[in-house]
Amino acid sequence: MSLFKGVCCGMICSLISALLFSVILGAVMLMFDIPDGLLDIISAAVIALCAYIGGYSATQFCRSKGMIQGALCGSWLFAAALLQSILFGLFRFSDMTLIKAFGCLIFGTVGGIRGVNTKKTAQRH
Repeated sequence: MSLFKGVCCGMICSLISALLFSVILGAVMLMFDIPDGLLDIISAAVIALCAYIGGYSATQFCRSKGMIQGALCGSWLFAAALLQSILFGLFRFSDMTLIKAFGCLIFGTVGGIRGVNTKKTAQRH
């Protein structure tokens, strides 16, 4: 499988996980009043975790170049989130924007490295 297909599969996995985490976070926000400072930290952790999931799953499809695939998944996920916030008029540049960018890049890369170095389990019949 080509590098591009692996990254696309990883992006799909990271976007699905971001959607699931967003639904869970939205449900928690309905029950509890979460301060903005804590919400920024939680959203940075969620996007970094989704970048890790994307990098890991990309390398499970294409078992090579984990560092590159993970970095691409992380950076594309951040770019997608940034584009979404710009389109909906919610973008404001802050320190948290840089933290999220570096978090996506680092956790995506770590996920890619981890995915390449994980043994594939045998399928059961």
